[in-house]
Amino acid sequence: MKHLYEKLIPEKRYEGTYADFPSELIDGVLITEALLKIRLPLQLLPRQMVVGYLPSGPISSVGFTHGVPGSSSLAGVTFLSDRRVRRALLQKHGMKVPEGATFSYESKLEVVKYIRRIGYPVVIKEAMAQELGERGVVVNNAQEFDAVIKRLRVVDERMFSPQADYKNSAYAITGLLPTVTAEDGIELKNEKHRFLVEQHVPGNKVRLIVVHGSVVCALSKPENTGYDGYNLLKMPHRYQRVAEKVMDALPGVRTLCIDIVVDNTAGDVSEQQCCIVEVSERLHLHNVLFPSARLAKKIASSIVENEVSYVKFAAQKNMAFFNRSVTAPCKAKGLVDCDKFKEEVDKFYSTKNSGLVLEWQASDAIKGQMDFILKGGTSEVSSFLNSLSCGHGVSVRPMSIDVF
Repeated sequence: MKHLYEKLIPEKRYEGTYADFPSELIDGVLITEALLKIRLPLQLLPRQMVVGYLPSGPISSVGFTHGVPGSSSLAGVTFLSDRRVRRALLQKHGMKVPEGATFSYESKLEVVKYIRRIGYPVVIKEAMAQELGERGVVVNNAQEFDAVIKRLRVVDERMFSPQADYKNSAYAITGLLPTVTAEDGIELKNEKHRFLVEQHVPGNKVRLIVVHGSVVCALSKPENTGYDGYNLLKMPHRYQRVAEKVMDALPGVRTLCIDIVVDNTAGDVSEQQCCIVEVSERLHLHNVLFPSARLAKKIASSIVENEVSYVKFAAQKNMAFFNRSVTAPCKAKGLVDCDKFKEEVDKFYSTKNSGLVLEWQASDAIKGQMDFILKGGTSEVSSFLNSLSCGHGVSVRPMSIDVF
């Protein structure tokens, strides 16, 4: 039998709340919502870093970056970001990965010879992932390959703008080689910068969402249907063995999004029956949110539950789970211009039609601080706070936002 809140709160409400949000922010927004539900004092920082402060227990706080729990190790996340290392680790543990190799931008002849050997279509990826969510481009011929490489090498200045820096990973960033400037003034990645060429693997695309060792969701990617989203698969535990093998190969990461290709999605799948085409510490819950908002929120809550390991506090948290509205006193800190911040926030708030209430309180221009209160559903409050913290919809951002 469904819970009462599942009957009373329609799925469409959740879709509307996050419909205009960049996919890169959805994981962090859902984690913030889960933290708001259990009434933790929070601190939101740029690049979607959020810290929740526990009232008591053996640990004083829990932290997340882009929705990735702080219990994931820096080494583990770095291994995932470096696709050469990740491929080597998976192969060493007996996992099948697409045939592939890395090349520098100066080694065009070698790339042509390699692709001629393995054949089109191929997938082109950065050897070192720097942008959240990047998963490669499929190319079918030499003309498409040249166009993709040309586009891939151009340094996207938008990646470094204050309004869009949430697209960059805020952890495990590996310094790039110095850029070069072309004759037409376009900034390019260094010719020694490397990219990955992989053979495109045909078959059924399946995405596994793994949280603290368990497959909590499996999705299929329909092809040649005109539908760009994912469908939920029943019995995700059928892929548990595959997930365990990947976790053994890539230790130290508490959340994993694993893309595999299988011949058949109906039966049990072993590591010998699939090809691992991509692995990320980011769960990409935006792909879960729209087929099932409730499942996406449940996954985010389970991540928070596992991070908050203090038993007594966890029991208190479960009692508060069904309280879906909050009154959140907030303090924005590190403001260069308090008046400009208020003006921008008021303008952004006027575009929202979500039942959220914003009340301004005291301000201190000398300290660069402004107090305000947000009242509304946890989804709406989380969405609004992440917008202010990440610069989505506002150009004046605080250094931090405290939520009491």
